[in-house]
Amino acid sequence: MIMNKTTELGLQCVLYMAQQPAGHLVNPQEVAEQLGESGTYMAKVLRQLATSGIIRSHRGVSGGFELVRPPREITLLSVVEACQGPIQGNYCQEVPAERVPLMCGWHQAMWELKESCREVLSKWTIARILERPVARVPSPACRYRRVRVKFEAVQHEI
Repeated sequence: MIMNKTTELGLQCVLYMAQQPAGHLVNPQEVAEQLGESGTYMAKVLRQLATSGIIRSHRGVSGGFELVRPPREITLLSVVEACQGPIQGNYCQEVPAERVPLMCGWHQAMWELKESCREVLSKWTIARILERPVARVPSPACRYRRVRVKFEAVQHEI
């Protein structure tokens, strides 16, 4: 499965927001600066997350965005699907699940692959990711290191 840039930034935004103190509203520019991205693009990502019900927006001068649910209730699947739509296979999408056993082997395998991706993304939550915020081995290419927050200092509800 390939995640697009919007999805990766959406996940980074949610991780960043999950680490903020209760009541702290995050604005697009704040997240953009933390992640080294443009404020305009970050606003687009935040709007997608808000439309899907993962975060909520507050208007006004001191407005911003906050998580709707605690990190333990937000799955990777919900963030991925909020940012890039439902995970679907490229094969026989119109075949109902009960008819999959009647499909050819290749299409059965592709259906199982899609379902496996959905299952894994469903069991991983934002809280679970925050339990191990840094790799135990050097990982210089890890994009999630851009969320530069002191993980030890922030208490979040798990």
